[in-house]
Amino acid sequence: APTAQEAYHLLADHLIGGLDGGTLARILGSLTVQIVDQRHDAEGLLLFPLAGASAAERLAAICPADSYTTLLSQLAHHIWWCVNCADMPRRTGDDQPTHDLAEAILAGNAVSARKHARSLNLDEAGWWTTLTPAIRGIAARGQAHWQRAVIATWTLSVRSRNRVVAPDDVSAIAAILADSH
Repeated sequence: APTAQEAYHLLADHLIGGLDGGTLARILGSLTVQIVDQRHDAEGLLLFPLAGASAAERLAAICPADSYTTLLSQLAHHIWWCVNCADMPRRTGDDQPTHDLAEAILAGNAVSARKHARSLNLDEAGWWTTLTPAIRGIAARGQAHWQRAVIATWTLSVRSRNRVVAPDDVSAIAAILADSH
């Protein structure tokens, strides 16, 4: 939506239409994944609504309706703000090719990291084995990078729900980690 108010009205339409809150939280997380694929996010601002949407999914069954509606509204507004006000340039062009996912992440090559992530067909253990060197390398860069690595790792584990990790999710996490370069 071009304005925050129009975005709020779109969200309200979904809430009034009886869409389950947990489902709406999952949709907000998926929307964030799509935006991460489109925007360069050097500050890591999109990681927070992605993590928040994952947490909101878990809170859907226990959170009072008025508080939950506020939470979803804040998540949606943060996503809207990131796209419309945070000055995140669109991802363009192909970066230099890399040999593997970890190398692409550590080199700050989000385009290559996303391509590698989507091309891999791994079980859950395989994803974690593949991502671990990159996560260690990002965390070793300092406190802010360490926090981004931990939140990204937690978010991916929650979104995977202890089953096969979705290529779009790992692609977004790889881009978030690569953007921290």
